[in-house]
Amino acid sequence: MAELNLEYCNDARKFSGSTLSKINHVRNVTTSTPHDARNSFFCFFRHSVVKAPAVLVDPPSCTGSMRTKSVQVNGLLDPGFHPEGGRLIVDLRDQSAARDNDDGRTVAVEDARALQEASESAASFFEEHGFVLLKAPTAVTKWDLADGEIESLYFVEVDALAREMLFPWQNLEVAQSKESFLQRGVGTDNPNYATGVHQDYGWHAWDFQEMVAAFVGWWMGWGWRLAYWRPWVRSFTIVNFWRTTNMKDPLAHMPLMLCDPRSVRTDDLVRTGFLGIAPSGKATNQMSLRFHDDQRWYWYPAVAPDEVLVFKTFECRKDDPAPKWRTVFHSAFEDPDAPPDAEKRKSCEHRVGIFHLR
Repeated sequence: MAELNLEYCNDARKFSGSTLSKINHVRNVTTSTPHDARNSFFCFFRHSVVKAPAVLVDPPSCTGSMRTKSVQVNGLLDPGFHPEGGRLIVDLRDQSAARDNDDGRTVAVEDARALQEASESAASFFEEHGFVLLKAPTAVTKWDLADGEIESLYFVEVDALAREMLFPWQNLEVAQSKESFLQRGVGTDNPNYATGVHQDYGWHAWDFQEMVAAFVGWWMGWGWRLAYWRPWVRSFTIVNFWRTTNMKDPLAHMPLMLCDPRSVRTDDLVRTGFLGIAPSGKATNQMSLRFHDDQRWYWYPAVAPDEVLVFKTFECRKDDPAPKWRTVFHSAFEDPDAPPDAEKRKSCEHRVGIFHLR
């Protein structure tokens, strides 16, 4: 079996790796699967591992006292909901079935800027809460992949943020791919916003392996597994770098709300599979959330064009005897305080795979 070779590339436009990592399955898939579904998974099939110069950026200025507001959210399951067989299967091709398990409700969201203001550093806040807002001016002016700036500029900026702000002093392999980058909002291929509470990849390493297999093939699932189980790898994380694009105003329309992983109990988690997303026809691996009063939700008011919101969408650690929930349930929501003429959200999300080395 071919070995997955994750060597560094100095040029973000080049891809490195074995035959497994060079197979361009995602681009060649012909399916009616939505563009954002195909892009919601993996950074490793055609990946670049970028070794960027250190670029330090300061955390955003967070001022003011903690604010809380009540908002409507979809996708939270009833506290007493228990799916047959222990796993919720939703066929997204049947919209009525998708709605059957949706328990829309009102929840309180708190101002994350005020919470972050008290933190020691961006890295410590990110480790504690699973999300953080960074001051991160970008050189990118053209957010269309075809223009080339995403690979030549943004990949390098993201790599530096991961190494210097999120995981300083750690030895990392940072894997990025065009297939893991997408735009969302007015004028993009994905005009709709994800207005339901969700988590993208499941909980355990085998969940992620099965996700890779469902989207690309069993051989690629095993390729990721071989990379993860190299003896010098201690953990693996997928981090979503989320920011507004081509907007002149701070964001007011359809911001993100984030659930602090520390407030999620094991009993709140529901293993979930979606049909109608993966080209293979197999059910995907995600997690759904039962509502509980102790869950803590946050949002960052007025995210500016020079800021990036970063949050964990998957993490597995080899040294976890009893795996702890560390990833972030999230959803877009309608801010009741947003002005009627607020600039419509245009944003990008870039999911980056990170191997943490010993």
